[in-house]
Amino acid sequence: ANASRKYLFIRNELGGPVYVNFGGAAAVDNGSIRLPGAGSAGADYEMSKGRGNIYTGSVTAICSGATALLDILEGV
Repeated sequence: ANASRKYLFIRNELGGPVYVNFGGAAAVDNGSIRLPGAGSAGADYEMSKGRGNIYTGSVTAICSGATALLDILEGV
């Protein structure tokens, strides 16, 4: 969690699908945002105050495969 968060970008760079959740534990196929494997459409998620979708609470992620590589950028 970061009360000062103004921007958050998450990209799945490598591996299988990753599930991201805001405010609770991430779970495979259970109310989480799915980021497909690298190179797939929708493999990233972006939020900002400008877009009106910023969340300042906890962010969790889980991979449905053996490995994943996430790029995460947070702006304050």
